[in-house]
Amino acid sequence: SVSSRGPLCLPPKATLEWFSVLPSGMAASMDSEGIVKVFSSSVMGGQWFPVLDIKGLNKTRDWFWPIGIDDSYLTGVVCKIEKRYPDVVQPVVSRFPLQVPLSKGDAAEEKWVRGQIFVQHDQASGDADEDEVGQRSLELDKVILNLINVACEQDKLMRALDLAMLIKNDKALVAANTLANRHRLPVLAEKIDLYRMNKIAEEEAAAAAAAQAAYGGMDDYYEEGVEE
Repeated sequence: SVSSRGPLCLPPKATLEWFSVLPSGMAASMDSEGIVKVFSSSVMGGQWFPVLDIKGLNKTRDWFWPIGIDDSYLTGVVCKIEKRYPDVVQPVVSRFPLQVPLSKGDAAEEKWVRGQIFVQHDQASGDADEDEVGQRSLELDKVILNLINVACEQDKLMRALDLAMLIKNDKALVAANTLANRHRLPVLAEKIDLYRMNKIAEEEAAAAAAAQAAYGGMDDYYEEGVEE
C-alpha cells in the first residue's frame, strides 16, 4: 500500500545514499552530504525532518552505512569514505544518537522536538501500542516540566507559559501549575490553570461533537431501514 507521495528533499548536488521504511510506516533517508531525515505524513501535513548530520558528528574521513533507525539512534557500519559500503563479512555495528539541528536550544529541547516527531506519527498512524505511545508522550511532558522549572527560576514567565501550552497530558499541566505556585508566581499559575480549563472544555466539546456525529449516522441508518 502507498502511505504517501511527494518529492524527496535533497541538498543541491547531493544524491540519495540510503532509504528505508520503518515498521511504523515512517520513511527515512540519508543523502551524500550525510544528512539523515525522516518523513511523516501525519505531522504538519507531511514533512521531512532532519534528525542527524553524520558529517557534523564524524570528524574523521570515514563514512557511515546505515542499517536501521529508531527514535533515538541511527544504526550502521563505519567504513572508508572511498568505498562507502561495508567490505567485510561481519562488520562492526555502531550507533549514532539522533540530534535534530536547532538554531538554539539545549539537549532537553532537542529531545522534546525529536520525540514529538515520532510520537505524533505513531499516534496518527493508529498501529502503535496506545499505552506505549502514551508513556512516551508523558515522558516528553516531563521534559517540558523541567524546562518550565528552569524558566521559573530565571523569571521568564512568558516562556514558562508557552512551554506549558505544549503539554499534552492533564496531570503534567497540574504539575506545571504546582511548579508555578512553588516558585511563588501566582499570575503564571492562574494562567496555566485557565489554559488547562479551556483545554478540557475544548476536548469535551470535541468528544461530544464526535459522539453526536456517530449517533446521527446511526439514526440515518435506522431511518433508511424503516423507509425500506
